[in-house]
Amino acid sequence: MPEQTELLRLIDPAALGRRIRAARATAGLDLPELAGLAGTTPTHLADLEAGRARPTLLVLSALAEHTWTSADVLLLGVPADLVPELYRRIDDASLGLSGASAEAALETADRIIDLLSTASLPYLDLAARRLRATALEILGDLAGAVDELRRVSAVPVAEVGWIKDLIALSRCHRELGELDDAIAVGEDATTTIRWLGLAETTEAIQLAVTVAMAYLFRGDVRHGARLCRRAADQADQYGLPVAKASAMWNASCALDAGGDPAGGLDLALEALAIYERQGETRLLARLRIDVVTLQLKLPSPDLDGALAMLDRARVELDAAPSTSLDAARHRLCAARVRHRLGDEETAADLLDESVALTPDEALDLRAWQSALRGRLAADRGDAHRAREHFLSAVHTLVGNGSDKDAAQLWFELGDTLTTLGEDELALQAFRSAGASQGLRAPVLTPLPRMS
Repeated sequence: MPEQTELLRLIDPAALGRRIRAARATAGLDLPELAGLAGTTPTHLADLEAGRARPTLLVLSALAEHTWTSADVLLLGVPADLVPELYRRIDDASLGLSGASAEAALETADRIIDLLSTASLPYLDLAARRLRATALEILGDLAGAVDELRRVSAVPVAEVGWIKDLIALSRCHRELGELDDAIAVGEDATTTIRWLGLAETTEAIQLAVTVAMAYLFRGDVRHGARLCRRAADQADQYGLPVAKASAMWNASCALDAGGDPAGGLDLALEALAIYERQGETRLLARLRIDVVTLQLKLPSPDLDGALAMLDRARVELDAAPSTSLDAARHRLCAARVRHRLGDEETAADLLDESVALTPDEALDLRAWQSALRGRLAADRGDAHRAREHFLSAVHTLVGNGSDKDAAQLWFELGDTLTTLGEDELALQAFRSAGASQGLRAPVLTPLPRMS
């Protein structure tokens, strides 16, 4: 922490003046009394309290002595020896942050932010707000996380932490379905990142592929794929293996969206191998879920191997900072595997877990949950419930702009109703599917991807 003389030079004089005035009022002294005790004039003290002047360190120390406080408290707003303790609390709350500890982390962040409301410790306040944003995202309050992330990323700084804030902000916008905002977060920062000398960092490339994913969600598969290829080339050029893996992961999503899940699986497995070699445990669980999702789209997936991968993913989700959305995706993916294995009871239990963990704003995920409920109802021979759940999924996807996925579900509903002997309803479903363009044979619908 800077010395008092340096703090005195950097401090906002208005904030310092407010603390001097508050200390005088607490001590029960008027302007002339305190000025006389501190060896200055009432006019000069009035200027200090109004933020029109800065005191010397000698005058500040005298003011602190006669108001029964300390120069550190007047400068910072809190005792200097408390600052390392507050940083330690933030670090402790951040380590191993998960769904189980997110509530406590949020409480820690809120207490520190409240304590710093009259202090002059911007870096400590930033650390506390980053903790708060992460906890809110983990708890599923994506709108709250967006508000906090906008605040902490508003002023560009030449640190990769600022880019990490932008990545989180873009990701939360995307999960809320605010795709234009998700794209703008990254694209608006491109020039600034280059100007700050951060363009050749892993985080800068990860921000680019996060934006690419938003384009894929918006249906612009070609542009999203181009962005992924460009990011992978840049990562190779700069010698950034983790950034390259991030680009490959998102490129795998582009291949899948373009109708090549096998090619997407190959790229995803390459990215997974890089993450494992580099010890990038934070994203491993998410990528394993995507790998299994791609495997489920193949004609003859290794279902036992998929369960083993999901078991590893669950351990990693529990050990690393992960969101309730991550856990909800994991449970839904596991439910789909169990369903394919014919274990309907376990599939239904996992589906219930997924629904309970899903934030209200995650509409796409709720659509996939409804679709699986439809499949489970069809397995029981309940055509009415199956149609009801499939229609709920379709309407959610259409309302969210995912027309192609909705069409795939129409096809699957038609096949399901045909199997159940509901030919007239099946024909209606096929007609609805045929109203869309560029459709392919029905396959199990994928979960949405995360970068």
